[in-house]
Amino acid sequence: MVPLAAENLLSFDFPERSYPGEWCYVPGGEFHSGRSGGRSGIGTSLLPSFLIGKYEVTFRDYLKFWKSLTDPALRRRYQGWFAFEPGSGGTARIWDDDGELTAPFRPELPVVGITGEAAAAYCDWLGRQINARVQLPTVFEWEKAARGVDGRSYVWGDTYRPGEALLRDHPAVAKYPAGAPPGSFPGDRSGYGAFDMTGNVREIVRVSNENGTSYFSAGGSGLTSPEQAQCPNIYYINGSAGDLGFRCVVELPQPAKPVQVSVKQ
Repeated sequence: MVPLAAENLLSFDFPERSYPGEWCYVPGGEFHSGRSGGRSGIGTSLLPSFLIGKYEVTFRDYLKFWKSLTDPALRRRYQGWFAFEPGSGGTARIWDDDGELTAPFRPELPVVGITGEAAAAYCDWLGRQINARVQLPTVFEWEKAARGVDGRSYVWGDTYRPGEALLRDHPAVAKYPAGAPPGSFPGDRSGYGAFDMTGNVREIVRVSNENGTSYFSAGGSGLTSPEQAQCPNIYYINGSAGDLGFRCVVELPQPAKPVQVSVKQ
């Protein structure tokens, strides 16, 4: 991602601004959250404003962080893995000790095969590079960035549109065995401008409390169904997967007085 100058953070109170880097502004306020018949039901949640990555983090982005690690133990811990024989339980490294990727993975594709802990470590590293507070999205941050304020099921609305996002039923899914370059499907774009929040790869989100942090997946991939990819659906994860990636959020300094924002969907 393009570096985000620290001095610019103080101006991030108004959505009409142009933001440096590949980030989307999500204004603070209330929104419909949850799912009918699900874990928490439909309710109203309140969030402060934040920035979310316009695109999923790529291998090119992630390997800059991974190559900066000097501790061999951390390199092993944050390595990416994939199943070389689906269903067998066998895994192989996605890149070698020099950071060279194994086909079909390429630098411009979304990084997959890493754990929530590794994704969080990348966010911490990026935050130090840009002098900002960068984290994995919370469940609620991801949900609002994907579905807006009106509780829609997909980024474009409540009715599924075949072919808009890279999911299992997409006619071209066989062309993308390791996902597509972020932004390849213009119809899969949220009201705030973030791409691939319905399909491409599932994304890691977090729930943090006094007992620690748990990781979940949100959205869908070329291996999942349209039903699973609905915005409010989240699934607990324990480890990594070959279709599981992530994007980052920047926590913004909040204005002394609330800023009234009119959100257009």
